[in-house]
Amino acid sequence: MKWNMKLQKDKRKRCRAFIKALEKISSEYGVAVDSFGAPYVLENPQTITYEVDDDTESLESIWEGKEGYDFYINKNLAK
Repeated sequence: MKWNMKLQKDKRKRCRAFIKALEKISSEYGVAVDSFGAPYVLENPQTITYEVDDDTESLESIWEGKEGYDFYINKNLAK
């Protein structure tokens, strides 16, 4: 149980750092991204790519293991 709390703290820290970096890169390129849902905060860093859906023009992340990801485990990490 202790390791899970430590992992959640690490995920929250990485999520906050990502948001700060996203603010910087968004400002630099003049590109804003809206998201309606919790971010995916993975167990470990890995290669993540993005695609734009041709029909909806939504930005979608692509990464290994996304299909089986537990969305609820990362609730409130971005706060």
